[in-house]
Amino acid sequence: MAASLLALPYDILEIILHNIDSRKDLLSFALVCTFCRDITIPRHLEYREIHLTLQPEDHVIWTQLAERADLAANVHKLAVLNRLSTRHLPTTLVPSSQLPDAADPSLSNVRPAVRNMKHLNSLALHINYRGLKPGDVLSDVMVMASPSLDHLAVHGVMGEDLTQDQTEDETHPIWSVSDLQSLVLPRTVHKLPVFCLRSVLSLSPSLKVLRLPDCVGSSQELASSFAECRFSLLMELELCWAWTDATRHFAVDFLRAHPMIETLAWGDHAQSIFSLENALPALKHLTAGSWNLVEAVFQGNEVGLASLTCWGMFTDRSLLQTIATRRVYKLAISCTDLGTLQALSSAFPYVTHLYIREGLVVKRTVAQMLRRALSGPVVASADAVDRAPPTLEDALELFPELDVIGGMSFDSAGEMEKVLARFPQLRRFEGPVYSGIPRVV
Repeated sequence: MAASLLALPYDILEIILHNIDSRKDLLSFALVCTFCRDITIPRHLEYREIHLTLQPEDHVIWTQLAERADLAANVHKLAVLNRLSTRHLPTTLVPSSQLPDAADPSLSNVRPAVRNMKHLNSLALHINYRGLKPGDVLSDVMVMASPSLDHLAVHGVMGEDLTQDQTEDETHPIWSVSDLQSLVLPRTVHKLPVFCLRSVLSLSPSLKVLRLPDCVGSSQELASSFAECRFSLLMELELCWAWTDATRHFAVDFLRAHPMIETLAWGDHAQSIFSLENALPALKHLTAGSWNLVEAVFQGNEVGLASLTCWGMFTDRSLLQTIATRRVYKLAISCTDLGTLQALSSAFPYVTHLYIREGLVVKRTVAQMLRRALSGPVVASADAVDRAPPTLEDALELFPELDVIGGMSFDSAGEMEKVLARFPQLRRFEGPVYSGIPRVV
């Protein structure tokens, strides 16, 4: 393979490399031979995915991308963030002498930099400030990037400004982006004109991934418009949490029309029972806001679920007769008592990845004190001990197949070492799970 690659013109090799999105695949290509390494690293590997802010400290990189169109063309994924939690920044070719000027908040290089990203196919904007208007730098970024985009995600407080002062004749550029494969709309939009939602969804009939704002579930007009949409390739859907008894049936109608969905996240805290019988035969990953939704999915369906997340409090153990399955391998739950954890372990005996929301798994000494109190003569109930909060050791004993557990923390490294010594099958501890209803996929 290396010999045939060496015979190809450099321009052809560049075309081949531009068709590789994944940094992992780029690294594999670079390992073929020294020639492949030299044309891939750092020009493609360091620039394929970058995360930047609009702060002065990133001015040097925006300047380089504005001046070096050859390097900017190698950027396929761009995230513009408030602050950098994970560093995806080029370093090797960035001029070391050109230090960022903390006193210069200039954004003049952002527009030409994005204009040079000819192969940009993924854009994520997560900026928590208000006042985003057409003509602002982020609006222009969307306009310039939209012709080549396959994936668009918008997060943060800025989402509220995407809907202000909108008319059918003059809308924000986000509502005109077309031919997307994935669209993540900001959850913080509280009032969305129907024509904006209808426009952006109708322009991307081949969506595979979709996340809706919270306001869709609270408005009958928006929910009805959403229910009429059809996406023949849709595989992943994240609905909002604000659905009501008056709008929930629109979401159910949409789900029934899309039986190919494999991943569903629905934060609906439904108190009433509803049915999704025979609606989601392909579902593999479910994140739910209530156990009523979990029951609705399992009832009358042959669901081959691999992962289940539900942060709703489990109050009715009889539900397990409906939802019990041996196919769930990843489970994330809120669980406040040992009896519920025992019931869940019976329903899902082959779980290998378990997450319990932090604060609901207590330290061993605290649990022992509570159990002694609950089992004393003052307590009349025979199953009082079952109501005691579970410990980490309880979880590990009840789920013998576990190799990853998360959602709790340790007081010391010594405590963690004791647990590892007692349960040698564990491969990894993961930190607390936050932010609403995170997925376990």
